[in-house]
Amino acid sequence: MNEKNNLSKNISCEYYVPLGKAGSLIIQAPVVLSYLKVNIPVYTNINLSKNCLNVKTTQNKIFIKKPLLASDNKLILTGHIEKSLSYKTNSNNTSKFSGTKTLNMDIQIEEHVNITFDQFPVKNEKNTEFYYEKSDEPINCNMEFIELIQDNIQYTDSGYVNKLILSLQFSLTQLQYVFIPEPEGDVQLLKPNSNTPIQTPKTNNFYYNIGFDNSVGLIANRTFIYNSP
Repeated sequence: MNEKNNLSKNISCEYYVPLGKAGSLIIQAPVVLSYLKVNIPVYTNINLSKNCLNVKTTQNKIFIKKPLLASDNKLILTGHIEKSLSYKTNSNNTSKFSGTKTLNMDIQIEEHVNITFDQFPVKNEKNTEFYYEKSDEPINCNMEFIELIQDNIQYTDSGYVNKLILSLQFSLTQLQYVFIPEPEGDVQLLKPNSNTPIQTPKTNNFYYNIGFDNSVGLIANRTFIYNSP
């Protein structure tokens, strides 16, 4: 027989301020080129007659493929929605209705969205003298969230219509070289494994790692450089 250990455990957790090498320096990092939200209205005719009543959505399953950015700066969005409906019928125009029935639909999505960049993508120059061509760094499209903000079913002169509004949020990033300037302001230099500040050292065989603490501002520690004998 397995016995559960009901003894309470005091689990400790310590938090540290992350530190990194100070500027001035050049890094290669993902740069956010554009951050956008797209609202897509989707209108779909439902293959039900006017004798069908109490038409309701019971389930929506949204499938969106990874967006593609075309050469003309259009974001291509494709996918589909698997939609399930429930309804009742009244074939004899009486007050009696049949039992609940279901209808499954597959709603296709394909949209092209014009993109405006906050930061321009970097394109590599071609060296035709040596017949060498380096491909551009790819632009990655990261989906932040998907939300169905409207789902209405209405009966019109042409029959039942489902009106959806699908909201998608994306970030477009590209790996670029970025200049990190030297931090400005007073820095509190810490002793190793301590929150106690120390005096500025006289030697220069080290470099600083810089971080930001909400309570004291800029902080730093030293990493020594050991030369081989």
